[in-house]
Amino acid sequence: MATERQRRANRANAQRSTGPRTPAGRAVSSRNATRHGVLSAAVVVADGESAEEFNSLRDGLQQEFAPQGVVEAILVDQLAILIWRNRRLADSERAMLNARRAEANDPMSFVIRFERQALDQPVDQATLQLGEQLLIGRYQVMLTNQMMSIIETLRRSAEARDE
Repeated sequence: MATERQRRANRANAQRSTGPRTPAGRAVSSRNATRHGVLSAAVVVADGESAEEFNSLRDGLQQEFAPQGVVEAILVDQLAILIWRNRRLADSERAMLNARRAEANDPMSFVIRFERQALDQPVDQATLQLGEQLLIGRYQVMLTNQMMSIIETLRRSAEARDE
């Protein structure tokens, strides 16, 4: 339990901690906790992602599936989002592997040196930690299953129209 003095100090400190004040600052800080962006509410979030590329992907899927009605149009949009997030996940995995490789090659990195010694792991075999690998794998399976389900639904709907 906090004492009354600690509570007063916490309230006083909170008054000074106002966070970002500008819209640009708020936009940057809103992504502070983003690790891979797979579960992000926004579709285009990562540096290097292009809204134009996403729109091109979505347009291509709309041409391929030719959605009829609101429900099919929503399914095509969801499919575009899932494909985009799956790409982002692959990019995130690649970035994590590159970061681990860079750490492994850094002679000042005590933790990585210790891990290599303990595991007798050569520098050129940088790997993700098991937890990261499992999480990425779980997201990949989730995204793939959702994509396949939507594709199957769209194909069945098109076949039903053609009959």
